[in-house]
Amino acid sequence: MSDNTSKDASASHADTIPHEEASSLPILPIPQLDLAFDLDDEALVAAPSSALSAPGKDEMNLAEFPFAVLAKRVAAGQKTIEVIQEGRDALGRPVRQEWLVTGSEHFGLPVATDDDTYVALMKLLRDNQFRERTVRFTVSQLLRTMRSNTGKRDYERVAASLDRLTGVLLRSKNAFWDHAKRSYVTEAFHLLDSYRLATGGSGRELSEVTFSPFLFGSIQAGYVKNLDVDFYFLLSTPLARRLYRLLDKHRYRAQVYDISLERLARKLPLQDKYESQIRRRLDPVFAELAERGFLAGVQYRTGVQGTTIVQIRFAERRSGVTVLAHEVPARLPAASGGHSGKEGTETHEGRAALGSDALIERLITVGVSRAVAEDLVQNHPAADVERQLAYLPYVENLKNPGGYLRLAIVDGYGPPPKYPKPPKKAPRKTQTLPTMAPMPDGRDTASLAQDVDDLGFGDAAAGEDVPEELRPAWRAVLALLSETVRKPAFETHVRPLRPLRIEESPERKTRVVVEAPSTFTRDWVVKHYRDRITQTLQASLGGNGDQGIEVRFLLPPDKPDQAAH
Repeated sequence: MSDNTSKDASASHADTIPHEEASSLPILPIPQLDLAFDLDDEALVAAPSSALSAPGKDEMNLAEFPFAVLAKRVAAGQKTIEVIQEGRDALGRPVRQEWLVTGSEHFGLPVATDDDTYVALMKLLRDNQFRERTVRFTVSQLLRTMRSNTGKRDYERVAASLDRLTGVLLRSKNAFWDHAKRSYVTEAFHLLDSYRLATGGSGRELSEVTFSPFLFGSIQAGYVKNLDVDFYFLLSTPLARRLYRLLDKHRYRAQVYDISLERLARKLPLQDKYESQIRRRLDPVFAELAERGFLAGVQYRTGVQGTTIVQIRFAERRSGVTVLAHEVPARLPAASGGHSGKEGTETHEGRAALGSDALIERLITVGVSRAVAEDLVQNHPAADVERQLAYLPYVENLKNPGGYLRLAIVDGYGPPPKYPKPPKKAPRKTQTLPTMAPMPDGRDTASLAQDVDDLGFGDAAAGEDVPEELRPAWRAVLALLSETVRKPAFETHVRPLRPLRIEESPERKTRVVVEAPSTFTRDWVVKHYRDRITQTLQASLGGNGDQGIEVRFLLPPDKPDQAAH
């Protein structure tokens, strides 16, 4: 496939797969899919949060459609990026959408680093509270926002990036959402009107960039979303950063986002012609986004028209990550499967039912003006306002509580350090059976096996095709991992595993051979759960004398090209 001219009639909405596909799509689990992953708790704890610093902003049309190629240089002969797809207008009627990006004759199309420059400029524009469309900065300040060095070559790279961003022309035909008009519009526009870089060489003189009136008008109309700039620049590749911006826009709709693989590739954009090539490019990026706590899982399935559908499951929102209600186009069709009820999508009627007048009065009592209080309550979910009011008494050294509270609600601040943590849940009591070999955590495999019964698995948990001598031990594995692995990971990684046999290895160890349904699942199990599985089997089976237990993971016979682990 190519991003120069692409057509898609496989989706009836600009953001979702056809309704007949979505209606038949079970959320979790989906056992027939061969790509799935999840995270353990350690990875989630390490995930960055936009609550740690003031977030940037992303204009949502530019998050949805690309304006740069995902490479350092544009391929020879490529002068445009074009996306053509079938979508729906504000009234839900089918409409053909076209998005065309044309680089200037001299400077060409924007490249991957220009995405980063745009994100940094939007962060600086947001820091200036969007007061005007001209943002002023030092070049070193811009480079630091981009987590870049500040040498002469970096200065030249900024200048080249601004040349391309100023020269590029974007043309929308029923693809750009005009938030003020509440409709898609046909318009040609530039990203930037002009720029001026200071030439003194000290790095302390002010430079300036002026956004185009059309783009700045969309920003002022509120069609922007928070963007965790720290997280964005933490990602390792241009593809990962571009995919993060696209997916983060759709995160507010629901916990699960479905899109055809071909459509996803065009929106990034990827130039690979074959699905196998696209998946090879995307799979490591999905894995990185999961490992950093943004995604909970990704799975592939075949749609009703033979297209490959990607089902993307988002990780639970970290504290402080909120999409604002006024940033959501009010009349866009809802994502397939109905209203999600997630934060950021609450209706005006729902907020009124929660007692908007009382919330306004509470805001006024802490120093927020009535006009600002009414705006905050009208444009933000009541739960967000309540949360920030609860946090406020624990914020130290506040000189202007009203001003702080307004920013906290708008930017979705997380809890202050002294805010009381919720009490830990009491551990679930389990029935202890006669003691067997102890586990590293002090429990025994008999009580672990009883835990499986408590969870409703019973004898069938190990599977009728599991060898009889392995069933008690494997039930203990299931019990342990059901407590230490989050449920989506358990369902997609652990449950599909199938113990095949016990044998003796060349090193005279007791070897347990386990079949994994796919390469991806096998690799994730080896990385995250192998030690736990081995320890549990060791405690249950005992091993061959002092030699211990060895666990070997194989793929099904129809995937013989992959080596065992």
